[in-house]
Amino acid sequence: MKYDRFTDAGISLTLIVVGGLSITLLLAVGGPVAAALCGVVTLITYLGGNYYFLFLIHRLVGIVYPLVSLCILYAAITLVNYFTRDRKKRFIYRAFSHYLSPRLIDELVAKPEKLSLAGEEKRLTVFFSDIRNFTTLSEKLGSTDMARLLNRYLTAMGDIVMTHFGMVDKYIGDAIMAIWGAPVEDPNQAANALRAAMAMLAALNKLNPQWTAQGFPALAIGIGLNTDTVNVGNFESPDLI
Repeated sequence: MKYDRFTDAGISLTLIVVGGLSITLLLAVGGPVAAALCGVVTLITYLGGNYYFLFLIHRLVGIVYPLVSLCILYAAITLVNYFTRDRKKRFIYRAFSHYLSPRLIDELVAKPEKLSLAGEEKRLTVFFSDIRNFTTLSEKLGSTDMARLLNRYLTAMGDIVMTHFGMVDKYIGDAIMAIWGAPVEDPNQAANALRAAMAMLAALNKLNPQWTAQGFPALAIGIGLNTDTVNVGNFESPDLI
């Protein structure tokens, strides 16, 4: 059995460089799963190559150092991505999970640059709705019961907005403001907003009998929609920066 430490070192270095570049590229483009699959393929290749050198040409080539080096490299890059790039993804999920549908969140995660809206002009569809005679209802129900009913109503209506690819911009008491077309482009924004409005009215017709059976009043809502070019972005007082 032959052993040439210079040849062995050259093969080991080649394996480390080629495998390291492959894993780095896949971690950057495909993520940890693709890189792990690459690692498995690399391991099989190493074992097959070692079998060839050891049993067919009777040359001993070590594979421990390349495998350990690549494992350390994989772990290091994964940790760096977790605390840098993946942290941005986790922030987007946490920040928008209550306001956007999962599909739109996935688009933002894939293209986070869409969140950079520094006073950009866009064509959006803006939605407003409120409960008719809300002040009178709240005086009759009292704060506790009104809060229970309002939470149920806002949850149901907010879910409908997100189901139709809109973003809940804010809740203002009993009012809901939602937008279509930002932060993710929506070529069917007006149609989606209209479908959401109709779905809200249909849902309210189903929910009202349930609420009245529990002693709550039936709710009636008003809805307004408008599509136009607006200036959308992150605005704040310079004193708060």
